Amino acid sequence: MEEMIKLISSFGLSVVISGFVLFFAVKFVNELFDDFKRKRAEKSKADLAEARNQVSTTIMTILERTLLRARCDRAYVFEFHNGTASIGGLPFMKMTNTYEAHSEHTVSEMAVRENMPMQMYATYLHSIANNDYVIFDTRSRTNAASNFEYETLLARKVVVCACAAIKDIHMKPVGYLGIDFCHDHLIDDAAVETGARLVQGAAKEIGALLTVHKKSA
Repeated sequence: MEEMIKLISSFGLSVVISGFVLFFAVKFVNELFDDFKRKRAEKSKADLAEARNQVSTTIMTILERTLLRARCDRAYVFEFHNGTASIGGLPFMKMTNTYEAHSEHTVSEMAVRENMPMQMYATYLHSIANNDYVIFDTRSRTNAASNFEYETLLARKVVVCACAAIKDIHMKPVGYLGIDFCHDHLIDDAAVETGARLVQGAAKEIGALLTVHKKSA
């Protein structure tokens, strides 16, 4: 009987020890798995940040190339986005100047061209969205834009600008690419037309880049 009690006690102790071993083994495996998930998440964030950086760098390269080839004063990208909600609950659509390259004789405008209500530039944006490219000349005002929109160009000291819509893979406008010519005596109409065609091609390149960028975000 005494031997039986010793056997049972010994078995119980083994069960307890096995339980502790199992507990710490599971805890160790869980910690390893959590560490793996954390490192994978950190790597994903790093990869995403690197991808975003590459997209931004490529877009800036395209703008700088367009600036040089078009011989203009400024090349820039506007992206469309939702603003704050209106009283009715619907968001105001806005646009922000997200990328810009400019000549040494022209100042940057990015800091003052943020969260601009799209409704205020409706005619201007409609023309851009529905054409391969549009040239807005403040001297002749032949292309569709309101007086306010032309006066805005003049206030920015822009004589001529050429714009093309940036579209996603579904051909939905998500922004536009523009170039500005700011010095009247240096403007060559043939150069403006050439610049407009460059803008059209560059807008397609940037549309593809922004589509990839938003998918990975």
